[in-house]
Amino acid sequence: MSEQYFMADIASGNGEAIAERINGRRPAGLLAGMAVLTLFFVSQILQLLPALGGLQLAKVTAVLVVIYFVCSRSFVNERVRLRNAPQVGLLIAILALALVTVPTSIWPSQSIGYIADAFAKNVLFVYLLLQAVRTDRDARIIAGVLVAGSSLLALAVLAHFGPVVTYKNEPGRVGIGGSYDPNDMALLLIITIPFAFFMINSCRRRARALLVSAIGVMLAGVAVTQSRGGFLGLCTIGLLTFLVGSSHARKLAFVVGGTSIMMFTFAAPRTFWDRISTIYNYEGDYNLREDGGRIAVWKKGIQMAADNPITGVGIACFPLEHAALSGSRLQMAAHNSLIQISAELGIAGLILFVGIIAISIRRAGRIRREARSGQADPSLMWFASAVQVAFAGFAVSGFFLSHAYSPIFCFLTGMAGALAARRHQCHTKVAAVEEAYV
Repeated sequence: MSEQYFMADIASGNGEAIAERINGRRPAGLLAGMAVLTLFFVSQILQLLPALGGLQLAKVTAVLVVIYFVCSRSFVNERVRLRNAPQVGLLIAILALALVTVPTSIWPSQSIGYIADAFAKNVLFVYLLLQAVRTDRDARIIAGVLVAGSSLLALAVLAHFGPVVTYKNEPGRVGIGGSYDPNDMALLLIITIPFAFFMINSCRRRARALLVSAIGVMLAGVAVTQSRGGFLGLCTIGLLTFLVGSSHARKLAFVVGGTSIMMFTFAAPRTFWDRISTIYNYEGDYNLREDGGRIAVWKKGIQMAADNPITGVGIACFPLEHAALSGSRLQMAAHNSLIQISAELGIAGLILFVGIIAISIRRAGRIRREARSGQADPSLMWFASAVQVAFAGFAVSGFFLSHAYSPIFCFLTGMAGALAARRHQCHTKVAAVEEAYV
């Protein structure tokens, strides 16, 4: 490790290279484990192969990753501090709030079960993801795995491969397995497309071809889901991609956008456009008229939040309280992430949730501008753009879904935290080396 290499990196502002030189070659086991867990927890790829369900591959992998992290002295000693990734700290605060409000939950065992079986595992996944993504290469690997997993799910939907779930009251809509319905799958694809798009410019030709193909497959997957929230999210990320991207990215966005418009116009089934038309021709939409529609459910959720503003009804208890308030046995999901968390965890939960989204979008935008102007490592440019656009897409599509604690939301939180931590790491390393060689 010579002085001339340090000085060359400082002169070029390459904080990423400086960080890698100081840290040296880090063990690859944690990153590999997190890549596999991204396939299992976020893409839910195992639902394509239900025969493997009994092997508990996700749990076994998670245990091995935790053991590896705890036993690796380099990771423990050099772990990312939560003060450098405030989004992850806020997510842990949501978990703490969920635990504190268990005694006041309308069904404590239900809340405890959900925390133990799902949410606590998601938070642990986020923390480990924060520790694993230290360099640009790490971020690209995790993003590439997400793109691969989401593309495979989209291909499965298009080819009707795996345990296909059809919806009798909605002709043409299909889902795969029981983890993600069509609306959930659309949300997954919406948050994945920005990561694929913003990696294209800095990849080799073969990787570019794969990413472009993956984007095409995911766009077709969004069309097949016939999700109105997904369509609005797609419009959002398309517009933001054009606005925040570089001049080259804008040209590419224009080409991709034009191709998407042609594909949706000529290839999307009529049932897709019939559903999309209800966005503006909403008079006959069941969501406005029926007791199980979104408007009625949202009203019940707002009533829950108003009746329990401090503690909420308890995490994972929205469906139970909805059945009680509606005077029926109809247990409905909130179909709105903001209403979901405010009803279940009170105003404090809502503030923490909105805080994660706002901080992530704002910091990603600031890092993107710094990278463009040369004030931050240029390698952060694509990462910051992807996080900013993906979170905006989540905010729009997630408005119509219950994803306040989901693996999709948690993954975005972890990546946003890793982005903030990398910016702090690069800045700290550059400042330290500059001071050492003045």
